[in-house]
Amino acid sequence: MATKLTRAQKEAVFLLSIGTLLEYFDLTLYVHLSTILNDLFFPKTDPMIAKLLAVTAFCMTFVLRPVGGYIIGRIGDTIGRKHTVLITTFLMAGSCLTIAIFPTYAEVGIWATVAILLCRMVQGFSSLGEIVGAGVYLAETLKSPYKYVANGLIDVQTKIGGMFALGVASLVLNSNFSWRYAFFIGAGIAIIGLVARTRLRETLEFVNYKARIKLHKQLNDGNIIEKVGARLCVTMMIAVILCPFGYYTSYIYLGDFMKDSLGMTAEQVINHNFKFSIIDVFTVGFFAYLYRFIHPINVTIVLGFILLFTLLLTPYCLENIHILGGENVIFILQAGIGQIISINLLMWMKHFPISKRFTAAATIFGISTAIGYAVVAYGLIPLTTWFGYYGIWVLFAPAIIGFIWALSYLMKLEKASGAYDSYPDEPKIKDTVVEEVNFNYELDKEYDAQAIEEVK
Repeated sequence: MATKLTRAQKEAVFLLSIGTLLEYFDLTLYVHLSTILNDLFFPKTDPMIAKLLAVTAFCMTFVLRPVGGYIIGRIGDTIGRKHTVLITTFLMAGSCLTIAIFPTYAEVGIWATVAILLCRMVQGFSSLGEIVGAGVYLAETLKSPYKYVANGLIDVQTKIGGMFALGVASLVLNSNFSWRYAFFIGAGIAIIGLVARTRLRETLEFVNYKARIKLHKQLNDGNIIEKVGARLCVTMMIAVILCPFGYYTSYIYLGDFMKDSLGMTAEQVINHNFKFSIIDVFTVGFFAYLYRFIHPINVTIVLGFILLFTLLLTPYCLENIHILGGENVIFILQAGIGQIISINLLMWMKHFPISKRFTAAATIFGISTAIGYAVVAYGLIPLTTWFGYYGIWVLFAPAIIGFIWALSYLMKLEKASGAYDSYPDEPKIKDTVVEEVNFNYELDKEYDAQAIEEVK
């Protein structure tokens, strides 16, 4: 089994975890305050248009993610993982501050709408770089099983960030606390996170790779060509799509259901979701702990069965919600559907070549979340209108089938590399997934050491 983490590695995990918590606090704060902010920053129209505008405001967070993923990925693969994480934290602080100070629709008209949509796009861009950047950093810093445990802790921090955002939203809606102060707090803690993360060091694997490139250019004239497998990209994309399905359904769709069918107020829904988020944090933490002993694929299979069983019961439960117990049943449905968010994406990231790892992972994650949130947000409205609550089955069925195929392919890769059978230890054989052309990764260690010193 891998040796225990060094002090520097523990510090890196801590800084990444805290930074992710702060980023997702800022990202989800608007979502949970949308009942107030949509009225302040969007024109008042008929109920259906208002609902579509609210959905659009949510989806604008992810609309630029495909392009943003490629841009921020290229930055990460060019200047380094550390600087990319710092950039995303700065962008989140700036967008949060803008929301806090910008005038409302009643004061400046359509410019308020434009500003909010742009800020949401920047926040989506920033959160993308955050979650992928943290994953890539951990993949290149830690060994098995600690890198999976640490990545699971990153998932926990996203949940805690959302929980804190719900707590602040609840405070705003149940007191005279100004919503603008909430975003000032968000900007402030993002700046604190930015300062703290300056202590991060660049990953040794990335530094080593840059050193090898420099040495290679000194010894050879040919270009370095590395390819990313198309099938690997497709399977990761399909796997990620299920995550926004789970998040939106458990928090947004079921939140609207509680208002429409149970007669709960916006304040009551936020209080309910806040309670659920506390449970969610401990549940995700438990699964993160399991990575210490159980391969992430096996944990994900369990999550998949929980999701499938919950979805089978969901239409019946929603149709008979008043008989079955109302709000308590919603807790159970949220717990079963929302856990699929906890997929450990490090399983895919590590199979990309170092030179394209950040770009590939960020671009795929951006495309997948953009498609996923657009499909679930706009798809649930007509599907549940046509098929009732069974429209949820229509939406999830193809995603689950694709997810099973993606997970089976990943298992083949893990078994081929020896990472599955040897878990939690590192495989003793070289991973053969990445195709290497005109470049030898097995340069003598003395050349590596010499090149690293030159880079430093």
